[in-house]
Amino acid sequence: MPNGYPPITPAQIRKIHTVRRHVPGLDEDAYRGLLDSRFNVDSTKDLTKYQAIRLIEYLEGNTPRKHVADRITGAQLAMLTDILAQCGMTGSKAACWARRYSNGEKIFNLDQLDKDQARLAIPAAQAMYREYHGVDHDPDAPRRERLPH
Repeated sequence: MPNGYPPITPAQIRKIHTVRRHVPGLDEDAYRGLLDSRFNVDSTKDLTKYQAIRLIEYLEGNTPRKHVADRITGAQLAMLTDILAQCGMTGSKAACWARRYSNGEKIFNLDQLDKDQARLAIPAAQAMYREYHGVDHDPDAPRRERLPH
């Protein structure tokens, strides 16, 4: 038992792989991003039995907010996840940060962003990465003023 919890069962693994094929826009990269952002694992086989139950419920109840063509691409999701992770933001912290780019929609995972929202979030994440890691900023670049809280 990993961490004292029962491991995922073979039947659950089969169910997850069957159900995920029917979720529009959930390619391999997006699926890996989902596993990382929601459960902090790299593979289905690393889930616990209870995490697998939650994943199956999520996949079965997942209806796209937008047309499949509008959903965040796997490449965008991988890039955004990677940049935010290098800034110390994973899982719910990353989703909380990304909410500012979701046009007021409540998102709980990065994979819920659409392509246009990702196009705004990725440059912002890159700027945050440069600031976080002390990379020099372009002095001629326009700076956004912070709004009072």
